[in-house]
Amino acid sequence: MRNIVKRLLNDWPVNQLLGFMPLQRLELLSLGAWPRLNPPTWYVALGYFNSLFNGMCVAAEFSFAFENTSNLQLILDSLCPAFTKMCIAIKLFFIVWRRNEFYKILKELSDYYMEMSVKDDIEFIKRLAVIAFKICFILTVFSEMTGVFFDVLPVSMNIYRILTGQETIAELPFRSIWPWKTSETPGYEITYLLLVYSSWLTSTANPGLDCTFMGICFHISTEFQSIKSRFIELGKEIDKRAPNWKVLNNEDNKYVYNEFKRIIEKHTATIELCETSQKLSQEMILIHFITSAMVICMNGVNLIIASGAAKSIYVCYIMTALIQAFVFCYGGDSLEQSSRELNTELYKISWHKLNGNGRRAVLMMIQRTQKTVGVAVPFFHVSMPTFANVRCFF
Repeated sequence: MRNIVKRLLNDWPVNQLLGFMPLQRLELLSLGAWPRLNPPTWYVALGYFNSLFNGMCVAAEFSFAFENTSNLQLILDSLCPAFTKMCIAIKLFFIVWRRNEFYKILKELSDYYMEMSVKDDIEFIKRLAVIAFKICFILTVFSEMTGVFFDVLPVSMNIYRILTGQETIAELPFRSIWPWKTSETPGYEITYLLLVYSSWLTSTANPGLDCTFMGICFHISTEFQSIKSRFIELGKEIDKRAPNWKVLNNEDNKYVYNEFKRIIEKHTATIELCETSQKLSQEMILIHFITSAMVICMNGVNLIIASGAAKSIYVCYIMTALIQAFVFCYGGDSLEQSSRELNTELYKISWHKLNGNGRRAVLMMIQRTQKTVGVAVPFFHVSMPTFANVRCFF
């Protein structure tokens, strides 16, 4: 099986094998949140409904916390999932509200992805696509496991009580207060199903939304890699046309200068795409890290004070939160690294063989690439050093 997969990865075009963000697209489509061209009204309504529904569950869970201020464990039990759902509700709202802007970005990246022809670029995006797929799959597994543990635990505890001759308790998957009685039939069953839907919604949106951001970063990194490849090829062409210490003639200088202009235009367009993506995602990233910080801290306390099967929930919960932080930081770091590599390649070009226009073009590109492109939100940069700071607390 491993040999078959390896052969597929080596022989098939990446767009036929993996498609464009396959897992992310599937997960967000099921929620009405994947940006589409002229989506039907029901699709947009589904996205807004899911955001509003999660917000309603957040209100119910916060109400429970305010009603039980004297019990720390109950407060943390309700606030941990409440903050996660609040983050998902806000991110879903933003991506549905700004669906046209996100669609333009994804369409541009998708078109470039499908039209890729340079072998080195294909290998680069193939490697990133496989990494993104694996990370998204792992995050999906941990996220869904966390949701399933929450959903199944009350039922499992009641089965245990029945087997041991104890009375069953009308316990919900998430501690919350609703306007109707949840301790009697059919209010209990209806509320339970609503919370199970909220659990699935949150568990599915977590990897879908976060890995879409990582996918955008990876695809923009590929565009920087493509620019880097063009610089390398142009440097080889300069040395080919003017070997040793010779200089280029007028015709060759004109050719090189025109190539530089095209590369500069591509570089400018890529930077603008990156800035647009950052502007659209800035609030979502900031909200995610603020809520994740609180969730990780509260889950750490819960893991200490919890007993029995509840511990497994918080282990999965913490792992999910850490993988989410890694997804954002790894995506931002890959973007920063790929933009930084451009500057290194520019210094290798035989600029002394060019005329004044060519040298000025090289100098301008060196100055432009000295400032690396990354993902910056208020107070911090989204990169692997940021993730290392999060990890050091553990």
